[in-house]
Amino acid sequence: MLLVLKKRLYNRVFYLLFFLMPFVFIQAADEMSIVVRGKIYEKEIFQNGSRLFTNRNYVVENLASGSGFGGFEFLASAGGRDIIDDGVIIPLSDGIIYILAKSTATIPGWTKIENSICTYDNGKSTMALFQKSVNANDEIEIPQTDDFQGATPLAKNITYINPDLISETGITVYDKDNSFSVRDFWNGSMLFTANPIYRLSNIPDDFSGFQFLASTGNEDNSGVIVAQDYGKIYVIARKDALRNEWSPVENTSFYSDYTCDEMLIYERFVSKGDSVPIPKTYDLEGASPLAKHITHISNPALPTVMSVEIKAEENRFEIRNFQNGAILFRNRTYYIDDVPSMFDGFEFLASNGGEQDEKDVLMIPSEDGYVYIAARRNIALPNDWIVIPNTEFYYNDNANSKLSIYRKEVQAGDTITMPDVGTDFRGIIPIAKRLFYGTTVDIKGELLDISTVSVGSLIFPQNNYAFGSDVPDYLLDKKYAVSLIENDGVLQFKSEQADEIYIAIHYNTLNSDDWEYTGDSFSVGSNRRYYIYKCLYNPILEWVDIPKPQSENRMSSIIFGNNIHWVNHQPLPESVVIARSLNPKSVFITNPSITIMPDGDYIASCTGAYRVSGKSGVSVFLSSDRGLTWQTQTKNNVVINYGNLFVHGGDLYLMGTSGINGDVIIRKSEDKGITWTEPTDSQTGVLIEGEFHSAPVPVVVHDGRIWRAMETNPKESGLKEAFVMSASVTSDLLKASNWTSTNRLAYDTNWISGQGKSFKQCLEGNVVVDPSGNIVNVLRVDEQEYGGVAAIAKVSSLQEISFNPATGIIDFPGGGKKFTIRYDAKTGKYWTLSNAVFDEDRDKSHLGIYASGIHCGLLRNRLVLMNSEDLTTWEIQDTLINYDNPFFYGFQYIDWQFDGDDIVAVSRTAFEDERGLPIRQHDANYFLFHRFENYNKGHDTSVTSISKSEVLEIYYYNRNIYIRLTGSEPFAVMVYDLLGKLVTKKKNVNVVNVAAWAAGVYVVQVNQNGKLYSKKIIIS
Repeated sequence: MLLVLKKRLYNRVFYLLFFLMPFVFIQAADEMSIVVRGKIYEKEIFQNGSRLFTNRNYVVENLASGSGFGGFEFLASAGGRDIIDDGVIIPLSDGIIYILAKSTATIPGWTKIENSICTYDNGKSTMALFQKSVNANDEIEIPQTDDFQGATPLAKNITYINPDLISETGITVYDKDNSFSVRDFWNGSMLFTANPIYRLSNIPDDFSGFQFLASTGNEDNSGVIVAQDYGKIYVIARKDALRNEWSPVENTSFYSDYTCDEMLIYERFVSKGDSVPIPKTYDLEGASPLAKHITHISNPALPTVMSVEIKAEENRFEIRNFQNGAILFRNRTYYIDDVPSMFDGFEFLASNGGEQDEKDVLMIPSEDGYVYIAARRNIALPNDWIVIPNTEFYYNDNANSKLSIYRKEVQAGDTITMPDVGTDFRGIIPIAKRLFYGTTVDIKGELLDISTVSVGSLIFPQNNYAFGSDVPDYLLDKKYAVSLIENDGVLQFKSEQADEIYIAIHYNTLNSDDWEYTGDSFSVGSNRRYYIYKCLYNPILEWVDIPKPQSENRMSSIIFGNNIHWVNHQPLPESVVIARSLNPKSVFITNPSITIMPDGDYIASCTGAYRVSGKSGVSVFLSSDRGLTWQTQTKNNVVINYGNLFVHGGDLYLMGTSGINGDVIIRKSEDKGITWTEPTDSQTGVLIEGEFHSAPVPVVVHDGRIWRAMETNPKESGLKEAFVMSASVTSDLLKASNWTSTNRLAYDTNWISGQGKSFKQCLEGNVVVDPSGNIVNVLRVDEQEYGGVAAIAKVSSLQEISFNPATGIIDFPGGGKKFTIRYDAKTGKYWTLSNAVFDEDRDKSHLGIYASGIHCGLLRNRLVLMNSEDLTTWEIQDTLINYDNPFFYGFQYIDWQFDGDDIVAVSRTAFEDERGLPIRQHDANYFLFHRFENYNKGHDTSVTSISKSEVLEIYYYNRNIYIRLTGSEPFAVMVYDLLGKLVTKKKNVNVVNVAAWAAGVYVVQVNQNGKLYSKKIIIS
């Protein structure tokens, strides 16, 4: 009996070990499919006897039974060397990918699965599997191995693409206006639909029989190409008409008859389902899709455009615009990118990240159609939520987590509960063309700021009063809008919802049928209070007036809501927005720079874009249409400060410092700013070690050398000393040994004195060649009382710079702020853009941080164009940007280039927008591109500040300035010269005689009830 029991126990242990063996040696295989792109020779089945290499007779031997990998696919290639150069693996789902390599290999980033998977060469060599965790659609380079025997991908299913072969991937093309016609790609085919004289000839044989889309011609084609499989997609366009992501296919030149224009075929790699816009061309003649087979769909179905009401408890959500750069969560600083174009401009509901709080959120659609949510890819959702292809986007956490958009078919008035996502704390994000959550309030008023109510946070812009602990709980975490403490604040509001609207005013004696006192109030400092009123708003009322402040203990009115939209904020001056701060109250745009590549592309850079917290980096942008549109080359990942862009030898450089008090460094890019060299030592871009300062200042090439200005910036003393660096134009600019520096100039604060003036420091110099052919450094002088001087230091040798305060300090309007000087051989003049100080701004103040006024170094609300023939005498040519608010507006640190008859410029700009006000004029929230046309044309007479009313007309005729206003309200007229000096001031006068005035440009300003109107007038 005992013997039988022992035998049975032995058998059970044997069978248990037998069944466990595959899991002890080889883990369960992930059966995902992959795409491999590279020069692959042949696909094989992973089984005993399969050819392991294409150039040797070795086969797979002794494949571990029960491994779970038998029957998988792998790629046989040439053995004895690394298999694939620049090959990549693209997983089609989240999970684990595998490669097969010699068991003795070490592969960084890959984990070897214990024990061998098979042998070859009659058992003499063993192979092992290596694994790596990945996300769907990652591009993973096929690694090189330390034994140079190569690694090969292995997966349940492999689709491979040879980049040297023509791809027969079919495409679907969507367009909105039915402007295409599918045609065969043959010699003699009509290129355009509307012109029979343009026919194809000499088309490449490899593409004969493909299909293309003929368009009307003479315009860029609009539409989207969707790849039906993995591989390459093609378009045809004129030679040199496409760049960047589209590469010309070798030996594909063909022609269009009649004009004999040379045409090319361009290609780019895609994944199955990728949506690619039909590219815009540099010649504006358009590109046409080309493929083995084309499905053309005109007027495709777009997302349902409807409003959706959100119902949820508490004030823990916020409506935001669904667009690139939007902050995804309320409590974190991650931003979203690659937003699907069809949903761009929709709205989404932001919640607190890391909190699973969506289950009690309800969506109520306004009409039949679809409602939408965003959720993590491949998450388990109920079957009635369908993922929409090609809607993947990501947010910039450490993993660049990816989300997709799902849809659910609904009827108007349905109550849709958010699906339960279990423990996935990334949650569910409702999306709609228009979301309604809580109270969404549109507001009107001037100089309004929008923030969130919290105990201890500042109430007013540019003022130190804070919310106390007695703020009612029902207002906490709500949005509110307010103005400067002494201003009226919000004047009117409206909403599309019926709800209770709360306001706060500084008195409790309001007698109104519309507003009811709640009995609640909260303190402002030690001796002031706000009293809370409410009204039951009816959407039929449209705009409702808000009670204005009283004169005694005056404080701006405040309005509260879940979401607040400021609808009548001032528009930006004429410009193109390249980027804006994602977190304008704490992250600012700085260091704007621009250069022009040899092929005409504009490259611009700044710090502060695409950053919401953490270390600042440079973002680089490219425009191929002369500044009309911009694409991002790199996002906040080029570490350099005070960097200026310049082109040398056809390559792009960025020179500055490694930090606010860092080393002098330089970086180089050979792909228009997408990738950059890394400065690690004196051979790779670290030019001088120490503590230095600069700005995006220009470089100049002279006498066989490239020159740039710098300053020291010691942390302890902060006393900057200016110097100039130079290197031979034929040298490697990344090597420190090729650069020579001058001595360093200390300054004396007594160089300027008297009448309250002082010499604080010299900085941010411009290296320029003076009329005598010598190098000089024209520096900003930080003098805060007058604000109109600069300093010229002379460079007498590679090692010597000197300064004579008796002759080197010059009058220079705006010289107290950073400026850029460039010489124009066409006009024989030096030109600059500067923030000249206008007299009318010197005494402006308000009841906050500027109660004593603003020093001249911060007056940046106006921009003038100046020129000089000798660098010492400067004339204001024109006023380009002219706004009256010096507290919040700043058009500063202008960098610019000549482009034909125009000046193209970039600025770090502080300006109001729908989000409220910047903290101050210095703290920019915008990176703008400007084009100032015909800089040498003379004076411009256009209106330069924006009027919100059509009631005014100002014009000059026959030695008189005429002012015509509708209505009988009193007004004042002020006239300034281009230096900002007040020439005359009059009240209620419609005609100003200027017979005795000197010829030139003047700025006429009319003030009527606090509304300012400005226009430039030329007196001839």
